[in-house]
Amino acid sequence: MTDAIMANKQNINMRSPSNRLPPELLMLVFEYASSRDERYAFRNAIRTPERRKEPNTYIDPIHITHVCRTWRSAALAAPNLWSHVDNHTKSKTKAFTFRSGTLPLSLTISGKIGSDLTLRLLKEFGPRLQRLHISEHDCDLALPLTKFDGSRLECVTIVASSDTYGRALSGKKKFEQSVSSLKALALYLPMTFWIPRTHFPNLTHLLLRGCYGCPLINDRDVPLLESLARMLTGTPRLQSLHLSFLPRVPPSRHALKPVALPHLGLFFCTISPSDTFLRLLSMLQFPAEAFVSFNNPLAISSNMSGNYQLHSAEWLLGLTRLELGSAGDTVWVVAEGHRSGFYADGGLASAHDKRRTIDRPLWFHHLQSALRFESVQSLDFFAESHDQIPLLQDALDRLPCLVTLRFPVGSTNPPGGAPDSRAFSCCALDDGPLLPLMPGNEDTSTRCRNLATLCIEEKVGQLMALAPHVVDLLAARAGAGVPLKALTLQLVPTYTADTPEPTDDALERELEHLRSLYSAAAEHVQDLNVERSRIPSYDVGYDDHWAPTMEAEKYWIVSGTMYMPLLIRS
Repeated sequence: MTDAIMANKQNINMRSPSNRLPPELLMLVFEYASSRDERYAFRNAIRTPERRKEPNTYIDPIHITHVCRTWRSAALAAPNLWSHVDNHTKSKTKAFTFRSGTLPLSLTISGKIGSDLTLRLLKEFGPRLQRLHISEHDCDLALPLTKFDGSRLECVTIVASSDTYGRALSGKKKFEQSVSSLKALALYLPMTFWIPRTHFPNLTHLLLRGCYGCPLINDRDVPLLESLARMLTGTPRLQSLHLSFLPRVPPSRHALKPVALPHLGLFFCTISPSDTFLRLLSMLQFPAEAFVSFNNPLAISSNMSGNYQLHSAEWLLGLTRLELGSAGDTVWVVAEGHRSGFYADGGLASAHDKRRTIDRPLWFHHLQSALRFESVQSLDFFAESHDQIPLLQDALDRLPCLVTLRFPVGSTNPPGGAPDSRAFSCCALDDGPLLPLMPGNEDTSTRCRNLATLCIEEKVGQLMALAPHVVDLLAARAGAGVPLKALTLQLVPTYTADTPEPTDDALERELEHLRSLYSAAAEHVQDLNVERSRIPSYDVGYDDHWAPTMEAEKYWIVSGTMYMPLLIRS
């Protein structure tokens, strides 16, 4: 009976319409069915250093348990199916390299299988290598790029599993002329921070990652920023730069020479000392259309140098909108231009983790000292307590071109849910956020003399309580010769997931009541608007401009920390 079933299966396969198709057409069908895309073919086979798979950009390769002769012939006739090689077994590696013909190879080296076999493979197939991923290998292999012809090599990713691996890197010459075609380089070292000292004339994507408190390892004991400057000077085509766990550098009175990166579009720095990041940012010179992100800074101290002078003047002038907020254990700064931006957050660790506890006003003060934000015209500010009002005062003192000031509500809720009943802006506290806008006396100057528009987003109770304070502010500024032109009050509906949404009639009655309370404000402004709040979508995601480019996806297995969460409300 079993023999009869097997015979019938073979006959069905032989008589199927697909059996009459040429191998080339069958290959197209196979690729379509498996959703293969050669731009991402290498990426899905690799796990990140955190042992997690990357977000699925395509469907996982199909596991085939039974293949007829026709489909086997089609697969064997398609060399691109065999060009992504790992070295788990010698026979499997040889089969893949033979069936791939002369196509460029992507080689994954993982596990301690012995350096001799790996070196033989590199010498034999080195001229065909396009991508090389080394993970969890013994330190004897290190990075043997000087031992084979890597003239076609475009992407190298190294995930070290021991401290000896990182130290082995610094003791040997790497990246000779044979790999001048390298376009992407990622180094993950567990206990050291190593900076290559060879020029990369065609490099477009660079990632260097160490660990907290790790020492800098290099050949000549050159300081960190000088080593980075030397390396980046030799990467004129760099488009994406990601540095993580930078070592702390001692204060220096000497200004570093600027490093021009005319093609840089993305610069990420994560889990690093704030002073180190700001000094590095001051050293770089990049185009106006660039995005810079500083995520999870380490603790800062009062002895930061504060001597920061950015060389990317056009980029700074393009930042016209600023969002400054403090909520829970996080303080964030977002500055935006038309096609540029700056994002920084200071997420605080638990009480027992002092290394990431930051002084929020001091942290923001140093950011403003470096970035200045002198071209910012619009500011959104949110804080949950009076302790953060100095953040607003410091910001207003440094924004001479400010035209619009908004106090939005700051809490969010899951997508599809009702607004949180606890949602409030910093104006829900009292009139504290308005006091910095009051005109100064003879001894102090008035802040924000160009301010024209004030917008407050709140629930009806808080807006009612704020009415006399807002009227006093408008009258005082008008009397001082610096009047506001427009006042906008946005009513946030008060309801929760357990209570029904207010009807339009009920909201309109609340709006009319607010208009009557603020009628005196109309005497001091040209435009008074009392309207329902346009609460933005709570599907907080990633801005397209901040995502890794298609080239990064093509050549580089990007780390999950490349994706920076944004708190932009607009």
